[in-house]
Amino acid sequence: MSSNATLIFILNNISIELNQYFEIFPFVFDYLGNVLNICGLSQRSLRSNQCTLLLLVSSISNLLAIFSGLTPRVLTAWNIDLTNIYVQPSICYEISPNNCPLQFYSKIKI
Repeated sequence: MSSNATLIFILNNISIELNQYFEIFPFVFDYLGNVLNICGLSQRSLRSNQCTLLLLVSSISNLLAIFSGLTPRVLTAWNIDLTNIYVQPSICYEISPNNCPLQFYSKIKI
């Protein structure tokens, strides 16, 4: 029974190490590939083609998907949890009192 527990422990540690070090490569290469696509497809000579516009929008949306989906997974492998971050509402008011959502909601009349 103890040999199975040690095997599970070893395999779990291997899985954690692989996730920690090898998930960075797709993140970096996807990011660089999309940035290069955006730089290349946003040239003035290519803007007249409708297919180029479609590929440009696709690269931008893919970049947003990478940041929203892959970034938390990569940070979780390094024990950085983004759900524990709390920003006080007063900071929002001090930065930009005109655009603060709390100020907007306080003006709503029911």
